Amino acid sequence: MNALPILLPVMWGLITFGTAMSVYRTGLPLSMILLALFPWFLPLEWAVFIAACVHFLDYSVKFSVMKNRAKVKSVLTFGLPAMVGAWLGAGFFTDLINYSSIQIGESGISPFYVLFSGMLLLSAAAEWMTDSSGLIALHMPRGVAGVLCGMASGMSGVFDSFKKILYKPSDENFVQYSATMIVSSLFSDMARLPIYLAMIHRPQDNASFKLYAFAAFTGAFIGILSGLKYLKEVRNKVLRQWTLVAISVSALGLLIKNML
Repeated sequence: MNALPILLPVMWGLITFGTAMSVYRTGLPLSMILLALFPWFLPLEWAVFIAACVHFLDYSVKFSVMKNRAKVKSVLTFGLPAMVGAWLGAGFFTDLINYSSIQIGESGISPFYVLFSGMLLLSAAAEWMTDSSGLIALHMPRGVAGVLCGMASGMSGVFDSFKKILYKPSDENFVQYSATMIVSSLFSDMARLPIYLAMIHRPQDNASFKLYAFAAFTGAFIGILSGLKYLKEVRNKVLRQWTLVAISVSALGLLIKNML
């Protein structure tokens, strides 16, 4: 009996469970770590889709806790533009699959991979900037910040990382700010997930990818709930920095892998 078809989904569930638990120590967005990990084992389209599904699940759980704390004005002026931006960004991102490879010497690299790796590196850079004592947030109108955060999210970037440098309202306390970001991030997911779903809906794709997606979804759900119940978010600065280094190396490695 071949145990591999059983072991692989279990492995995916354990990976996302462990990753979901690790965010309580690194303070990094769950989707960022998954985006650095999944493309090494799955087609990039599926990696992006599964990470986005897990992100939606993660923020749905947070929404159930914080739903009444968000300011309606902020949701309307930041969250709705973020939804529009995510729709535009996801459409542009997925359309790159149909573009010819960029020739670099004798090798070619897909624009789809270039944009994905670039957004992952920018997301990691935003987290580095957040850790820097000299960070200067970009002050811009809520609508503009919302559109830019949404576009970054739609192009597989990490919404939570970009909003830290693009959206710093002075009229919200920490709880209101966090709740607004949760609602806005869910809006972004609602706009981009249908486009990602259309991206992966191809008859030739392996049916096992759907099983991996379900296993990852289940592992993340258990990990998120377990972390909320049993762990307090205590950042380990060294672990956080080394995780960011690993994410950056993964983004560059994926580019090289695509060229070979």
